[in-house]
Amino acid sequence: NPVKRAWGLFWIKYHKLYQKQPLEMLTKITHPAVTGGIYIDVIRNWHKHFPKENLLVLKSEDWFLNPRKILKQIYGFLGLEEICPDEILRGDTWAEAKKKYGYPEVPADIEAWLINFYCPYNKQLAEYMHRDFEWEAPL
Repeated sequence: NPVKRAWGLFWIKYHKLYQKQPLEMLTKITHPAVTGGIYIDVIRNWHKHFPKENLLVLKSEDWFLNPRKILKQIYGFLGLEEICPDEILRGDTWAEAKKKYGYPEVPADIEAWLINFYCPYNKQLAEYMHRDFEWEAPL
């Protein structure tokens, strides 16, 4: 989800740890935390260099919900024997990461701006990938 990714990256990297940027900076179209969530541009760029059938595009939300299922999908895509060491499946869930790193919910005005900003790009991505990513609709 580009909204959650932008907020998490901004809060940790640009607001809390390094640069102490004000929250309003996240509503700047050129901010790296924002541009990194335009997934359609990223995937189209990859497809310039790799055939579509050589790229597996996954939603992190699916991994957080069912890592074993997604790991099985990855092994199948790569043609590898299925192994599932517990170390691979350890890690923070979204809720655990928010608590661990101490970042709050996205302020409503910033969330609305991000949702509306990403909407046309997410629509292009869904059409390009023939897949509904089920992210927020515009407000």
